[in-house]
Amino acid sequence: MKRVIYLISALLLTVLLVSCGQNTPKFVDKEFKGNPDLNNINDGIMYPIDNDEHFVNKVYFDSANVGGKVCCKDYTFQVICEISDEAYQKYGWEDGQIDGTMKSIIIEQNDQYQWDTDDVLCKTHGKYNASPRFHSMIFYFQLDDSMREKPGYYTLIFYNPEGKIDSMYDFRTFSRSDVEQPEEIYKPVIYLYPEEETDVNVTLDFDGEFTCTYPQYDNGWNITAQPDGTLYEADSDRYYNYLFWEGTTDIPDSFDKAIVVSGDETASFLEKYLEAAGLNDSEMDDFITFWLPKMQNNPYNLISFPTEEYEEIAKLNVDPMPDTVIRVYMVYKPLDEYIEIPEEQQLQMPQGVERNGFTVVEWGGSVAE
Repeated sequence: MKRVIYLISALLLTVLLVSCGQNTPKFVDKEFKGNPDLNNINDGIMYPIDNDEHFVNKVYFDSANVGGKVCCKDYTFQVICEISDEAYQKYGWEDGQIDGTMKSIIIEQNDQYQWDTDDVLCKTHGKYNASPRFHSMIFYFQLDDSMREKPGYYTLIFYNPEGKIDSMYDFRTFSRSDVEQPEEIYKPVIYLYPEEETDVNVTLDFDGEFTCTYPQYDNGWNITAQPDGTLYEADSDRYYNYLFWEGTTDIPDSFDKAIVVSGDETASFLEKYLEAAGLNDSEMDDFITFWLPKMQNNPYNLISFPTEEYEEIAKLNVDPMPDTVIRVYMVYKPLDEYIEIPEEQQLQMPQGVERNGFTVVEWGGSVAE
């Protein structure tokens, strides 16, 4: 069966940025006169205010962006906002902080930029991320049903911590029928942690066809890695937190060792498994915040980690050779009812991994239909 390997953002929609490749938001001197708590937005409209502080410099949809199209699948996506130094200096956010940061909602585009509670399609709080290159705020969205069902034009609205509207950003979605989509998806993410600043070459012996890479994979990635995991690529003059790629290949589902977990217990199970596998808190957070929205509302999930089968079709080569390599690959299948797994086939927790020296970590996953 043909499968696709994607990373980070997956939707049943394809997103096209309306700004013709530009990612600078349009700034408006507006404020939402009501409760700025996104869990309890009052009916109302925006009113003009004197607001000279605009903290959002640029907006990125974190997925494969080719020719202005951001290809995603499976109802969720991630937005990264480049935040000004002034915002960081004013609020002093800490890496990973959520409370007291920025907030964002999505509405359908309209010329007056007016809305009430029923018009808010998605809402979320930002997570601050520190990097040597720039400050950023990460927003994880789960699509409203109406956005899944039809293409349309939408507006991202960003609030500062005081509840004032900082800026807006328009984008467009296409229906699944407009874009060829894979039947199944994997999501590999590669982190590198050398003991000191190190020039690293990373290649993949992939038994399949690459469809997209980021940063661009040109017979491999050549980057400079820092001990904190920050990656710098000279060709693009950009900093990254990880490497990702997508591709198609033939690989069977494997539930030889599996476990059935109820949707509401999925987060707890993943925390325990990933910690035992050797992922740190930040890597676990990246994994869980991506997968949990897809899994927690299922009555049950059949979960397996066939990492050995995955390694056979995607061999990872890193030069210089790392001292510790941790690869975690998950396959899950949504279930309507609980099924019994024979004791000899039940998934066991992995043995503890001690991270020594130059460490490489990769996680990924797939949904079995």
